[in-house]
Amino acid sequence: MIVDLSRWRRIGDVDANARTVHAGPGVLRAEVDRVARASGLRFPVDPSSGEAVVEVIPETAKLNLNSASPENLLRLLMALNVDPDRAAQIVAGIVDWRTPGGMSQFDSFYLSLTPSFRSRHASFEETEELLLVRGITPELYYGGYDHDAQERLVPHTGLRDCVTVLGRVDGIDVNTAQPAVLMSAGIPPDAVAAIVARRSLQPFKNTGEVAGFAPGGGEGYASLRVGGQAIFTFRSTARIRLPNGQLSDLRRTVAATVSFGRPDDRTRVDVLRWYDNAWTP
Repeated sequence: MIVDLSRWRRIGDVDANARTVHAGPGVLRAEVDRVARASGLRFPVDPSSGEAVVEVIPETAKLNLNSASPENLLRLLMALNVDPDRAAQIVAGIVDWRTPGGMSQFDSFYLSLTPSFRSRHASFEETEELLLVRGITPELYYGGYDHDAQERLVPHTGLRDCVTVLGRVDGIDVNTAQPAVLMSAGIPPDAVAAIVARRSLQPFKNTGEVAGFAPGGGEGYASLRVGGQAIFTFRSTARIRLPNGQLSDLRRTVAATVSFGRPDDRTRVDVLRWYDNAWTP
């Protein structure tokens, strides 16, 4: 049995005080929203009419920006397809930013800009500071999307998902780290591809499984671990579904970086950072 409600399209008066509006069952959400907006109200998107992707990203899936070696940083940038000369300049800028000292050649460059500034010459407090380092663009930091042969959007990773300033990272989580982060540890691309393919089917239970499954990783496997510590980023990205059934290219994202437990209170949860409508390419 099919019940056609498309003719029941009447929209009644809007009661701004009660924040209500009476509408027929055949009225589309966008039509109610348009009428509601005239009274200063909104009828937002029903989550069921789109798609939301939720990511749980442990800080152990990233390189520590303040302690990573120049070699690790260079390999990371190369894995993100940065030109070698530009990558070397960016690494020099990162090291200069986090290293105490006097006036540097990078300071001279930054002081020539408008507005002008100097390197911090101290540890990074936020990864967003990378946007001030010479050679780093918003696209390199945030990542973005490309279209594949079928015109589907395919993400490419940015530095924000590869580096951290939070906590002590004593190993890279093999099950959640971006491929570029795995390559920054010196693991060859072929071994990284094998690791990513395997973990998408079944997570690794311990690091010993990695060498047995994908030999050839060399000393890079010594940098791996399984699992996170106590700090995670939860990020949700939503897209609405268009009338033609396809998902919109427009995205909205919220995210929170959360710390679980303390030595004196294992049940405590602290929100370290909140990103309302986080930047989405």
